[in-house]
Amino acid sequence: MNLKEVVIDAVKYPFLSVKNVLILFIFILIGFFVVLTSFFVNGYGYRIIKSSIVGEDEPPVFNRLGGMFLDGVKVFMVSFGYAIPVVVMIIIYLAAFVSSVMSYPNNTSIFVKFGGVGIVVAIVSTVYSIIITPIFAMALVYMADNNDQFSAAFRFREILNKIKNLGWKKLIIWYLTILLASIITIELVVVSTFISNMLNLPVQLLSAFIFTILFMYICRSTALFYTSDSPGYLVCEQCGGYYKLKSGESPEDFDTCECGGKLIYAASNPNLNESEESITNETVNRGIFGLSKIKKNKDSIILIGIVVLSILAIPVLIHSTQNQTPTNYTLLASYNVNNLTNGSKGVNIPQGTKNIKVDYNISWVDPGDLSSYFNLNAYDVYIGEGATAGMLNRVSNKELNLKKGQNKTGTYYFNKPPVKSIKLYGNGIQGTVNIYTSQ
Repeated sequence: MNLKEVVIDAVKYPFLSVKNVLILFIFILIGFFVVLTSFFVNGYGYRIIKSSIVGEDEPPVFNRLGGMFLDGVKVFMVSFGYAIPVVVMIIIYLAAFVSSVMSYPNNTSIFVKFGGVGIVVAIVSTVYSIIITPIFAMALVYMADNNDQFSAAFRFREILNKIKNLGWKKLIIWYLTILLASIITIELVVVSTFISNMLNLPVQLLSAFIFTILFMYICRSTALFYTSDSPGYLVCEQCGGYYKLKSGESPEDFDTCECGGKLIYAASNPNLNESEESITNETVNRGIFGLSKIKKNKDSIILIGIVVLSILAIPVLIHSTQNQTPTNYTLLASYNVNNLTNGSKGVNIPQGTKNIKVDYNISWVDPGDLSSYFNLNAYDVYIGEGATAGMLNRVSNKELNLKKGQNKTGTYYFNKPPVKSIKLYGNGIQGTVNIYTSQ
């Protein structure tokens, strides 16, 4: 299978089972609020990988949830193992920063120095993440291809040899297709945010669906790329047994089966339809959780419970979204900003205020020797009560810079109290600013 075929197959894959897409969508949606469900999501992704490397064309079923959870934990542990260098760098950086600040609390140059070091740490971490991600992806598939042995994910020499057989150039091209799909997904999420706001729906709904499609695409694509150099299988006509050819082997290297039967070549695993359990390969998981005693109806009850909870959660999400954008505002103050140069205008926010909205309509005028700007500061102290609304008390800041002939209109929201006062600053501007509050 060439790279083009891998991409086309992976794009079609999520749409082969609407039921599984919807179930995974529900898990991902709940995952926005309950982190624990991410283990089920990762476990199902791992199950996609396992079923794909043995030739299964359709998404695996949602069963044996205990085993799925364990697989998700295993995926998390592998990802953490590959992230250890980044984690260590961040811990060392934070420890050194905190130690320096505590030792020299009045030395402001520390913040400048560590700010530069922080940028370096961020760059190194980003570069490492970009490089290690495709290797980590191959490691997951390698683990699945070696009977789920956790240690297999860290057999770096074997994994790198596998990548070498696949071709580093092909790996980079495949990785670029994954990055491109991720970028497209981010753009779709941005668009879905606007659509959700227009329809007054929780942003998480459309975002979760988009991430579901991307997640299944990545898992399928990863497995197919890993097996793109697979030489196939030999199947015995007499006993039904099969042998997976290794790299460098060909069907001509084998005459007959051990039972004496004739061997026939097959591109994919010939025994896929015998049992779904053989595909998921959960022997170890059953031993830990006793899953052999779990009946299908219990899995169905769990899935039904998840569906019911998600349905009940949707009205709550809609209600919370509506509360975030209230419409019953009362005008608190209106200001003409023509004369803000070298001065400020401020107002105290009434007690009990939950939301603050500031509408502005300003335009450029000659600022003289200074620049043209508008600055809006929110403080956690009241003006005129013996406290100074200074930098230490500032909880939010909005600033606009205007160019010659420019006009700007818009709205600022302050939805996270405590904001007790607001001050306006500016120079080289004219227009009005209206401050509204909502109880």
